[in-house]
Amino acid sequence: MTSIEIINKTGERIEEIEIPDNLLEVAGSTSVIQDVVRLHDARMRRGTASSRNRSEVASSGRKPWRQKGTGRARAGNRSSPIWRGGGVIFGPKPRTFEISVPKKVKRKALRSILSIRFQKERVLVIDELKMEKPSTKELS
Repeated sequence: MTSIEIINKTGERIEEIEIPDNLLEVAGSTSVIQDVVRLHDARMRRGTASSRNRSEVASSGRKPWRQKGTGRARAGNRSSPIWRGGGVIFGPKPRTFEISVPKKVKRKALRSILSIRFQKERVLVIDELKMEKPSTKELS
């Protein structure tokens, strides 16, 4: 059994509780943790980036000049991607970045992280966080 201190919000030690060793003896699997971090990062993305392609650009369909006889390169319309103000060729479109991770993998990742943090003694347990108003000043 491993013991951990419970402190209050002022930092005073209140009591010590015992934690079963089987909760903490999980092999820290970096690939499982990476999967869950990727899931979190993917869920944080908005996926709203967008640009207009040549069919979405507001422009006329008229030819800028005739096909032959001007000495200039042939041109179909001004919404072409090679023209200034034209559409973007393979620009971003809104999409979802959702990936799925099984529940058991999420649980294993949490247990792995907790066991690593317990081994490095980087876990704080606070008895309660009742505050009149949310304030970082009260907690520090």
